[in-house]
Amino acid sequence: MRGVLALALLMFLSACAARPPEPPAAPAGPFSLSDQLTRSTGVRLATLSRDPGLCRAMLWEVRERYSEVPDRRAGPYCGFSQAVEVSGTPIPYTRNAKVTCPVAAALHVWQREVVIPAARRHFGRDVVAINHYGTYSCRMRNSRRGKVPSEHATANAIDIAGFRLSDDRNVTVLNGWNGGRDERAFLREVHRGACQVFRLVLGPDADAAHANHFHFDMGEWVACQ
Repeated sequence: MRGVLALALLMFLSACAARPPEPPAAPAGPFSLSDQLTRSTGVRLATLSRDPGLCRAMLWEVRERYSEVPDRRAGPYCGFSQAVEVSGTPIPYTRNAKVTCPVAAALHVWQREVVIPAARRHFGRDVVAINHYGTYSCRMRNSRRGKVPSEHATANAIDIAGFRLSDDRNVTVLNGWNGGRDERAFLREVHRGACQVFRLVLGPDADAAHANHFHFDMGEWVACQ
């Protein structure tokens, strides 16, 4: 009998550990995407998933142009709803960025509050373009077989590959993470800053799969690696 109870307790604890952490309640008070970055910014941005209309209004307020994307369903776990394709961002992307509205909102804050000042501090230059590897992709996490869909499967993630500076210099995650001093400092600062904005941030120190890009998403899991 004791063995059965011990096994049941172990299974219960394992199930609890496998669940994503509950998001904390957002602080009370007004909130705008033009606000300065604070310790509560990421929590506030995460709440936008519950109010797509408010999220789009906030993008409009900061003059970020976007077009609404028709909802899409592709199988049991792929597809997206209330997604937007952003343009007119503080820093343009080298390819279209079709993401959920909370990701678009988080990217706006990250660009303005983290990337722009970091580039000026470390390079004395502006970032004129951001290269990314993609947003929506119908697949499991890390493109491996399993039962956990990637946040990319719902357009709730983006993979950032590198940055082009105003002098045409390209700073890539692959070559710059362990590259020159200025590149290392810049990339670590924009990675660390993303952790204040997004729910899950993964980079080269997370695993080999992220050696050439930063993964940002607004899913349930919270981590900064």
